Amino acid sequence: MVDNNSFFVYRQKTFEALFEHSPDAFVFFDTDERIININRQFTNLFGYTLEDVNGENLNRILDPAKKAESYFSGKILSGELVNSEIVRYRKDGQAIPVLLRGIPVIVDNKTVGGYAVYTDLTNLIKAREEANLLLKAVENSPSCLVITDVDGNIEYVNSKFIEVTGYTADEVIGSNPRVLKSSNTSPKTYEELWQSITSGNEWRGELQNKRKNGEIYWESLSISPIMNTKGAITHFVAVKEDVTKKKELEANNYYLAYHDPLTGLANRVKFTEYLHKMIISQEDAQPFAVLFIDIDRFKNINDSIGHEFGDLLLQIVADRLAEELLPMSDVFRIGGDEFTVIVKNLDDVERIAQAILLLLTQPFIIIDKQLFITASIGISIYPKDGFEMNMLLRNADTAMYKAKEKGRNQYQYYTIEMNERAEEMLSLEVELRQAIDREELRLHFQPQIDMQTGKVIGAEALIRWQHHDRGMISPGEFIPLAEETNLIIPIGEWVIRTTCQTIRHWQEEGLQQVPVAVNISARQFMQNNFVELIERIIKEENIQPHLLDVEITESVAMEDINLVVDVLHKLNKIGVSISIDDFGTGYSSLNNFRQFPIDKLKIDQSFIRRITQDSKDLAIVTTIINLAHSLGLKVVAEGVETSEQRDSLKNYQCDMYQGFLFSRPIPIHEFNQLLASENQSL
Repeated sequence: MVDNNSFFVYRQKTFEALFEHSPDAFVFFDTDERIININRQFTNLFGYTLEDVNGENLNRILDPAKKAESYFSGKILSGELVNSEIVRYRKDGQAIPVLLRGIPVIVDNKTVGGYAVYTDLTNLIKAREEANLLLKAVENSPSCLVITDVDGNIEYVNSKFIEVTGYTADEVIGSNPRVLKSSNTSPKTYEELWQSITSGNEWRGELQNKRKNGEIYWESLSISPIMNTKGAITHFVAVKEDVTKKKELEANNYYLAYHDPLTGLANRVKFTEYLHKMIISQEDAQPFAVLFIDIDRFKNINDSIGHEFGDLLLQIVADRLAEELLPMSDVFRIGGDEFTVIVKNLDDVERIAQAILLLLTQPFIIIDKQLFITASIGISIYPKDGFEMNMLLRNADTAMYKAKEKGRNQYQYYTIEMNERAEEMLSLEVELRQAIDREELRLHFQPQIDMQTGKVIGAEALIRWQHHDRGMISPGEFIPLAEETNLIIPIGEWVIRTTCQTIRHWQEEGLQQVPVAVNISARQFMQNNFVELIERIIKEENIQPHLLDVEITESVAMEDINLVVDVLHKLNKIGVSISIDDFGTGYSSLNNFRQFPIDKLKIDQSFIRRITQDSKDLAIVTTIINLAHSLGLKVVAEGVETSEQRDSLKNYQCDMYQGFLFSRPIPIHEFNQLLASENQSL
């Protein structure tokens, strides 16, 4: 049996061990609040040793302000238990959050001192702050967050969920997320989702759910299982984002990527993808047809009436094609005035081609104007005319041009012979690119004659191609090719520079200097640097600007009025002469011409040809002459071939003429001789 003395010793040692090795800081103080003893953790926590604090006032050591500690120590010494979170200060002055627990020491019903136990709350408070921060982040997350139990019953939703779905937290907590379910998502998707997460895996995907108001919306979500330490699933966490606007944007972008914005038809991108899929999906090379449709003379419509009118026409054409052909055949607008149709049943090809030609010959009513058009159609057949997409399209395009050559308003099937012509044009293009470097291009000048004196007072520069093998090639054969391939830009610059060099040569040789008209293509006129090009060449060749006559057609002048006015005024400022060619063949407005700083109007030869036989043509010519003179402009008649035509024009005060009556276009050296003879006759 243990005696009382031994038990007391045992209890004393046990207490001392607990006191010394406790994870909390202990301090024992007397009734005067003087420190009697501290443990090891007190030193670790506050930095004081027993020597530092023995006999010192507890308030002065841990509470420099001497307020809170005195309050708490007083309560302890009065016999109360204390439990409170407060701040205490280390020896180095650092504040430490602690949990203070105060225990009075009572002997014989009398308080003889007290214990203060301090637990460091630094990590706990940090954890609290992190938890609060996490809670705020979850609550204010831009994504919806849902937590359910293992059976799928909702335990928590954040504010974003409430905002997106329209449900309050009270309405959904305790219920199943299937309250959001819509019929737009397949049951199979939900089965795969549940199977995945109950197997302990994350599931990601997109669903179409339903808001409280019944509105369907898209959401992207990730659902993850939460497991306890034993690996058992206890909860599921779903992070969801409303992606409805994103889906709408994607759908809109898809539409824009695969549809023509003007007509709403599928576009070239869609056509190429669709045609490629048709080819690779055809078992046993099942044939189908590609129809390439091009509106005849569409450029003339744009040039004469305007692009806005042309766009409206294209929209109506597209509507007619879609109404006639969809959904049995597939219709595409692949660019400009070009449309394609894929016909899957070859027995329908000719019927569809004829139907297209017929529906496009029906009158079009656009902005109170009645318009009649035709179209040309080229047809290629898979696999006979090509096993791959580009070949099928190219051969249909070739057949379409053959339809145009044969008179338009018809369809043509592709034949191998058509490729020979296409290859010839390709070869011509290659050689045309080399023609400038080979110095095969030539300028011929056609004299312009003063109607009253019969003297040469100007010229028009006309290009010729002296091919090294083929001989002289007509401008009508290579100029359209140059326009199509953009070679008209370097060729046009060559014409301008060569003309200016010729004028400079006249000056150096003392020959009569006359203005020379240079035809400017629409493509070159619309170049951003066109005015700078003219100005630079004039300066480099050192000629008087007015001797260069920039000549554009009436259709070019009407293409973009604001741009044309701006360019013409800049040219006028430089000092060059400006002429409008082929006047009377377009649909120009007199009001527009009042804005142009031009010097001459050239009457198209189509009116000159019959002025001595047709009173209507004569009336048109005289009207143009009177109009030009009223605007202070000179008038040049083109294509004068008979003396009767010349005399008639002279009677109606036409200023100048050019044509075979006086001279065909002649090489520059012959024109120089003509100028020399003119000098001698002066």
